[in-house]
Amino acid sequence: METNVLGANIGFAAVAGLAGALVMLVLIYLLKMVGFKVDLPYIMGTIFVKPEKKSSVYGLGLVIYFIIGAMYGMFFIIQMMGITQPPQWWLGIVYGFASAFLSGVLLGTLADDHPNMGEGKEISNPGMFATNWGLGNTATFFIIHIIFGLVTLMTYIHLYGPTYIPRVSSPFF
Repeated sequence: METNVLGANIGFAAVAGLAGALVMLVLIYLLKMVGFKVDLPYIMGTIFVKPEKKSSVYGLGLVIYFIIGAMYGMFFIIQMMGITQPPQWWLGIVYGFASAFLSGVLLGTLADDHPNMGEGKEISNPGMFATNWGLGNTATFFIIHIIFGLVTLMTYIHLYGPTYIPRVSSPFF
C-alpha cells in the first residue's frame, strides 16, 4: 500500500533522501582528502559517544546522518509536490540551498551544547556555515548541500516518475 502526502510517495521520497545523503557523504570524504573539515557523521556521533571510540562514533553518526537524510528527503519531496507538479529540477537547487542554510545555522549553534566541540576540545567550533574553518569550507558546505538537493530530486523523479509523474527532461536520467 502506498503512502501519499500531497501526491508524494513517502517511501520513494525517503529512498531519494538516502541517495542524496549517500552522494553527499562520498563527497564529504573525498573532500576531506584535500582539507575539507566538515565531517557530519563524526560531528553527529561525538554528540553521544566519546571521540576515542572511533568505530562507535562513526557507526552511530552514520545512522543519525542517514535518518536525517531520509527525513530531509521526505520533507523536501512533500513540499516540492505541493508547490509544483511535475517536479522541476531547479527546485533541487533551491532545496539544497535551503538545506545548507538550515544546517549551517544549526552547525553554528551546535558548539554551545556539543560535549566535544569548542575551544580546547576534540572538534574546534566551526561557527555558522563553518566560517571558522575557512571560506573554502563554507562554499563547499553549500555546494555539497545543493548537490544533495539535486540528487534527491532526480532520484525521486527516476524512481517514482515513470509511472506517476510526467517525465521531466533531464540530462541525468
